[in-house]
Amino acid sequence: MDILVLAAQKGGTGKTTICANLAVEAEVCGHGPVVLIDVDPQGTLSKWWNRRQADTPALVEINVAEIETQLRALAAGGAKLVIVDTPGAITSHVRTVIRAADLVPLHSGFDGLSVSGIERGQVGAVHLDGDAPSCAGVA
Repeated sequence: MDILVLAAQKGGTGKTTICANLAVEAEVCGHGPVVLIDVDPQGTLSKWWNRRQADTPALVEINVAEIETQLRALAAGGAKLVIVDTPGAITSHVRTVIRAADLVPLHSGFDGLSVSGIERGQVGAVHLDGDAPSCAGVA
C-alpha cells in the first residue's frame, strides 16, 4: 500500500482539491481501493466526500496518534493507496502523518516569487522509503 500525504505550510494551495481528484482518478484507472483520510480540522475533504453519491474512494477517520496501527489495518483490509489531506500548517500531527508517508509531493505556483529560491535541477520528487529518502530531480 502506498501512502501519499499532501502537506504545505499555508492554506489555499489546493491540497484538498488535489487529494480528491487524485483519489477519484486512481480509482477510475484501477489503482484502488483508494482510501482518503482528512486530518484538516476544516474537514473540507470530508464535506466533499459526504456530498458525493459514489462509494469510492473510501473515506476513513483516524486517530493520528495511532496512525501506524490504523494504516496497517487499512493495508490488511486491501487498500492499495491512501491519500491524506492536511491543514495549512506543519503541526506535530502533520509531522506524524508525514513520517508515515511514502510520498509527500511538494506543490507550488510557478510564478517568479514562488520559484525564486529554487535552482535549476532542484525541483523534483522525494520518495520517502524508511530513513533514506531518494530524490528524482527534474531539470
